[in-house]
Amino acid sequence: MKKNSLLNLQLSLSKAIKSDPKDLVDIENLKIKNQPPISILERLFIYQEAFKQRMLESFAEDFPRVKEILLEDEFYSLVFSYLKKYPSQYWSLGEVSKNFSLFIESSNLLLNYPFLAQLAELEWLKNLSYLAFDESCFNFEEIGKIPENLLGKLSLKLNKSVFFYQSSWDLEEKQNIYDNKEKYFCIIFKNKNNVIKKKISKKQYELLELISKNKTVEEITSQMEDINENDMTAWIHTWVSERIISEVTLKESIYEGKNVF
Repeated sequence: MKKNSLLNLQLSLSKAIKSDPKDLVDIENLKIKNQPPISILERLFIYQEAFKQRMLESFAEDFPRVKEILLEDEFYSLVFSYLKKYPSQYWSLGEVSKNFSLFIESSNLLLNYPFLAQLAELEWLKNLSYLAFDESCFNFEEIGKIPENLLGKLSLKLNKSVFFYQSSWDLEEKQNIYDNKEKYFCIIFKNKNNVIKKKISKKQYELLELISKNKTVEEITSQMEDINENDMTAWIHTWVSERIISEVTLKESIYEGKNVF
């Protein structure tokens, strides 16, 4: 690859924008226009400030409740501290904040806001769910066409937008945050571009976890001996309608849409 290829120039400029100007060498090689009265360093500083501003906007979009609780100045101070420890290494802004909840977990903020790391994790999972590929779902009624002796061999598949979440805090968007003193379980999923956080029972949570591991119906019922089969059927029917379950497989066949075994 040529030294001054477009890709190399892009990589060099990206690195410079994320760096402290005093650490830069060969700044002329960045091909930034040197035209008085604005020097190359001044132009680079403008790029850096624009990049920082976009970073702050991205974090504010991704973690609106965290920002609301901390208020703007403390939130942006937290983001700057985070970026010093986890500088951007990605082309996508969405990837930069993936360690934000872990960073909060290790901070002094938990003294005043013990729920904050879990709230940040919840908002991050919502972002992932929104960005996930929106898969089409099969028709649940078609399962009735499968011979009864094969139903135990079915393996369900969760939509790629589904994420598991559990917390000891009530983190509902429009309620005050308080300590539940016992864990609650929920799943996060996307239905027609709307990201939904749905509380479920512990048993439903365990069932969905087994489904996520590609367990067959036979394997699930053997591991959850106390589950009521009528309840399980009703839950699965609901999850299909909500686009939580997107596919069912039988041996090497994919059963979705109008496909029939």
